[in-house]
Amino acid sequence: MTRPPSPPASSPPELRGGSSDFRFLAASAAKLLGSGVISAVALTIITSNRWNLLDPGVGVTLVLFLQWQALGLTVTKLGVDQVIFAAITDNPHRRLVTTAHMRRRALPLGLAFSVLVAVVFNPWYGLACLSSLVLDTQSILMLADLNARERYTSVMTASLLNYPLFFGLVFGLQAWRPVTIELALALFVITSFTRWAWLSFTRSVPSTLPTLSCQGTALTGVAPLLNFLMFRVDQVLLGTTFVAALVAKVGTDLDRQIILLGLYQQLVTCRIDMLTATPLPRLQLPIPFAHQSL
Repeated sequence: MTRPPSPPASSPPELRGGSSDFRFLAASAAKLLGSGVISAVALTIITSNRWNLLDPGVGVTLVLFLQWQALGLTVTKLGVDQVIFAAITDNPHRRLVTTAHMRRRALPLGLAFSVLVAVVFNPWYGLACLSSLVLDTQSILMLADLNARERYTSVMTASLLNYPLFFGLVFGLQAWRPVTIELALALFVITSFTRWAWLSFTRSVPSTLPTLSCQGTALTGVAPLLNFLMFRVDQVLLGTTFVAALVAKVGTDLDRQIILLGLYQQLVTCRIDMLTATPLPRLQLPIPFAHQSL
């Protein structure tokens, strides 16, 4: 991460005190959780197959692709979203620039990962993965910047334009005509583009501020990747032909049951992780942490 001289860092957000601060934190948490709750319900509906809102085969394949796309997103980010959140929280008088990371890190890694997806699934999946990875990586970095600036309404709006909008379109079209996996993938890329476009055209950071350029490294990216695999490696492996064949021998519906079981711990941990963005800047702990402060 490189940064030119900038104005003195502003102090972390101060507690408003009493019920007003509690109401702010509660409202902020609700905004951050809104899209996640909608996505959790939609994924549960698809994997449970209780209401038959989507063809079972299309639903399982779609969820497996989403797990691989999320893995690719973890790889292309290289943990730089966490760096951005910490840096902007420390000093918001800076303007984020992610061009270097996107060109030198995200694009090459996304291309290599999408080739792997094309081999595991087919070329259409690989193309959808590459398109969505480029758009979603840029969007996630902009969302980290907005989160650090406590622009939670903008974060909520952008989040609603991705997974919630995608599932809404899929379920809505299914009521009119059968949704194929190709159509679902196209809708996913469209919603990724919608979120990226909205974030790109609604950012309001003065161009006169000093720039903050961040590039992820293997050191910043290894922890998020290991954390992802700890909770989702079973669902990622289900997308491979070898593991899928083994599971099919045990039971024809076992893959869907494994996905449904894995989603519960995944969704709970992701929601807790999102909520930490609200109170964390208010803890005002020194970095690096002093032994006496812990």
